[in-house]
Amino acid sequence: MKIQAKINMESIGVLFLMVYYAWFYLPYLRATFSTSFFKVLFFGCFVIGAALLFWHYLAESGGTILLQWNILIPIICYMVVMSVMGVLQIGDASNHLSVSFTFWGTAIIYTLLEYSPREKKLFIWFILVLLIINGVTSYLGLLTDERAARTLANASTSAKELERDYTLSRLNISSIYFYQSLIVLVLICISMLKKRRHILIAAGSFLFIILIVVRASFAISMLMLLISIGISFINTKKPSGIFVIVLCIILALVAPLDEVFSALSTVIPNAEIAEKLDEIAHFFVSGTMQGDLAARMNLYQSSLKTFLSHPFGVGPHYSYVKYENGIGYHSQLLDDLARYDIFAIAFYVTFLFQYSVMK
Repeated sequence: MKIQAKINMESIGVLFLMVYYAWFYLPYLRATFSTSFFKVLFFGCFVIGAALLFWHYLAESGGTILLQWNILIPIICYMVVMSVMGVLQIGDASNHLSVSFTFWGTAIIYTLLEYSPREKKLFIWFILVLLIINGVTSYLGLLTDERAARTLANASTSAKELERDYTLSRLNISSIYFYQSLIVLVLICISMLKKRRHILIAAGSFLFIILIVVRASFAISMLMLLISIGISFINTKKPSGIFVIVLCIILALVAPLDEVFSALSTVIPNAEIAEKLDEIAHFFVSGTMQGDLAARMNLYQSSLKTFLSHPFGVGPHYSYVKYENGIGYHSQLLDDLARYDIFAIAFYVTFLFQYSVMK
């Protein structure tokens, strides 16, 4: 009876988590159930699911929290601090809890599931299904409206723009964060191909992700994708891999970058990205910025200036109104530096170091 109770507890926990992640990852559900009541309701499912898994973890570990200095430490510290600020109503922390907990808290959920292999496998497959649904519907939407994803990423505030966002979300078209998360899946696909595991699935997923990212019109996501692919196929443990890296650095220093970006703009089948690459090429020729590139740099500079002038940051502000509180709202890293300054540096340095030494 005791064993059966444990199995039921962890299964119920995963069920609550599935309800939450379905709502969080599918734009259609988020647009349909978008009131404050539903946000609290679904986030409550996340909290209940995590609590049940933690309860099961305590039961399996004999009531002992086996916490080692690893990648979870900075994540746990961050979530505790965000929770305190949310309870105390500091800045916009309470409005950002669900986003931050989902993004960073998923690592903790994954760790807690180590004690439940069956539920862990079920949860992973469920998340993959959500990503596949998102990928297919987003790609179909982008075929008819190439700017759909960019429209959703503009943090619109007017009634007309909000109505447009609602319509696109009801078509289950995702915004920029989804396409950035696909970069991680690309690395997994490449790893599977190298190990010759599920080759057809890995190759098909790899090609489909490239099609989606190219179609989405996000230049940053596209460049991240290219860099990730390049790094994944270079083995730094071999002399040949180190030689390729050194060669790439030399070429980057001596090659005419204006011609490189201009050439890229002609081969990438996306007018939006091609235009941005042309602006970068123009910068290397004239030394001046124009168009969207100039606007982006102003947003970056705003966050950077705030970071340099506020040693402890300006606090948890997430209004996404450009330049409000000195935050540009166009770079997650720079925006976090503006919000939390030295604390953000400590978090990212610790996280990246722990990530680099993971086995």
